Amino acid sequence: MEGALLESFRHNTWATRRLIESCRSLTEEQLAATTPGTFGSVIRTIRHIVVNEGWLMSLLTGELPSWAEVRSGGFPSWEDVRGTDLDVLDRAAVESAAFWQRLAVDGFDLDRPVHDYQPERDQSIVVPASVITTLVPYHGAEHRAQACTVLATIGVEPPELDAWRYAEAAGRYRVEPGAPPER
Repeated sequence: MEGALLESFRHNTWATRRLIESCRSLTEEQLAATTPGTFGSVIRTIRHIVVNEGWLMSLLTGELPSWAEVRSGGFPSWEDVRGTDLDVLDRAAVESAAFWQRLAVDGFDLDRPVHDYQPERDQSIVVPASVITTLVPYHGAEHRAQACTVLATIGVEPPELDAWRYAEAAGRYRVEPGAPPER
């Protein structure tokens, strides 16, 4: 399981960082663009992807990433990353990537209960740790697709972020002549 989880985390990070990189040449107006049916502006969506990973990291460890702001009462203000420019978001994505890689390599108790206190409702939710790790690539892919929709809507060619492009970029894809071997 470690290898598949690690590959999934690596693709997730590669795709987020590629999206960030593709946005570096955009104007402030383009970064602020939005489209109905998506999460929000391109920059807000990228911030949300990165910040959500920090929240998921904190659920597993009980510790905040170095870039997370803390509001009064000790609760993180997840939408307030220390800075919102693409460089800061990229550094946060790199920090998160290192965490997810260590988790996949070192292993963890898949069934360990993870609690999230929701102060506005005065309740806690409890899920197995494996649900948290499932959320990482799912959530990232969902919102990266929304950001790419916004980019396409405003006439900017979105980056290809699928697993095939990741495999090519990571050197894990090759083309061979002829038919594949018998299965």
